[in-house]
Amino acid sequence: MLINTFQSSPEVGKPVTLKLVTGEEVIGKVTEVTADSLFLLKPCVIFINPNNGQLAMQNVILSADHEKPVQFNRAVVVCYAAPNREIGEQYMGALTGIIKAPSGLVA
Repeated sequence: MLINTFQSSPEVGKPVTLKLVTGEEVIGKVTEVTADSLFLLKPCVIFINPNNGQLAMQNVILSADHEKPVQFNRAVVVCYAAPNREIGEQYMGALTGIIKAPSGLVA
């Protein structure tokens, strides 16, 4: 069952977080939405680093062409939502190489 926390389908060009039936949490930039699939550019699995307890990200498919979107069948998606601001900014920074400065640094 798909639990939709959006007003509509995920917005193309924006990051989205998916929870898969396997329990993995995936973040990626939406490139296309169809009735049966979500296409994400450079999707990453979000996990807790056992060495320091911090969140970390790793490519979902290590050997894939990372310039092409990865197709996720909606049947394996339990739910999806917009990522929280901090994780979304960290992901988009890794994707684009542009890191947003923390608020309050510029007077």
